[in-house]
Amino acid sequence: MIVKAVIMSLALVAGTSAMPEMNNDNVNISVSADEVATVVWDYLSQLKHDANGTVEQRAELTQKLKNLFHENMLERSHDKLFPDEMEKELVPFAIDLYKCLTKESEKRKDEIQKELEDLQVEIEPHFQEVRQKIRDNACLLQERLEPYFNVLNGSVERMKFLNAQVLKCVNDLDNGPSDNAESLQDLVSSMPNKIKKNITMNLLKFQAVLMALKQEVKKTIGQSMKELSHSLAPFVKNMDKLDHQLEGLSFQLKKETVKLVTNFSARIHKLWKVLEPLPEAMLRVNMDEMEKSLANLNKLVEEQVKIFQCKVSSYIENFNKVMGQKVEEFGQKLGPHAGYMDDHLIFLEKELKEKVKALFKEIQNRKTGNLPISNPPEAGTELNPLEQNSANLG
Repeated sequence: MIVKAVIMSLALVAGTSAMPEMNNDNVNISVSADEVATVVWDYLSQLKHDANGTVEQRAELTQKLKNLFHENMLERSHDKLFPDEMEKELVPFAIDLYKCLTKESEKRKDEIQKELEDLQVEIEPHFQEVRQKIRDNACLLQERLEPYFNVLNGSVERMKFLNAQVLKCVNDLDNGPSDNAESLQDLVSSMPNKIKKNITMNLLKFQAVLMALKQEVKKTIGQSMKELSHSLAPFVKNMDKLDHQLEGLSFQLKKETVKLVTNFSARIHKLWKVLEPLPEAMLRVNMDEMEKSLANLNKLVEEQVKIFQCKVSSYIENFNKVMGQKVEEFGQKLGPHAGYMDDHLIFLEKELKEKVKALFKEIQNRKTGNLPISNPPEAGTELNPLEQNSANLG
């Protein structure tokens, strides 16, 4: 109940802050720094050769970021959603940063490999005990995450009431002032907008729950990693090396959290795109056809909600399974003679995403006047300790 109360209170704040935008007919689900950083990383890391900052590469990355903004906005006017600063600053910065990081990739690979080998040597005499502690940590993490999943499952279940305003309109029509044609016409005229606003508001509330849940899950992961570090301390002489590896694990777990929320958000947006035009399209009929149109609209809303629930039903189960697998893999790679698993790529992705997110947030704040202009973060800045980073990764 405490977990649910925390999430719902945070969600209420997030949902309330979105209401003025809805009242201005300019409702949106904003693009997060996590999503921007993920698009940048996915594009650059899939290049067959190192990004060299060609005009074509910059144009393609710019277009991918524009698509991200367009696909995640709940409004019809997109021309102002991709600020010039994103194209002028973020894209070249990201490409240059990727070039810098990949040039040092082999060096980083050797360093990570040596770090792992040193840890394996230290842990080998105690490996079975270490592995059990890691498994216990994985089980405890999954146990702590279960209440959040219950909240999310509850939000999915409540989507079946998305047709509540449609049913209210049916009831209002049945009990309307049949002897007053003008009042009845006013009632009918208001129905499309009321239904549209109700659909949008409920989807915004769901999105607000997702955003609050993401932050709470990240905090839980961060705390779990600190506890794991503490439990393994007796078996390791160099805690800096262990904590550095735990930073990589923390990043992976939080990355999966962002992926879960992004998948849910995409489905919410898709549902909104299907449902939002329907009231206007289906209810602009004469009085005699209104009852039938409302019934058809109700049926369509119910069908789309069932499709939504079916699509997202596996997300939580898969997420919980992956979380356990990632922690288990961490235990395996600390074992004697474990194979190298390109761990340097985890840290390459982590560093690039952190710096892209920092610049993106700075541009956002600059646009709204929240913060003074500062220099973009430089490539090559050393990674922060686990204790400082655990709440900000992924």
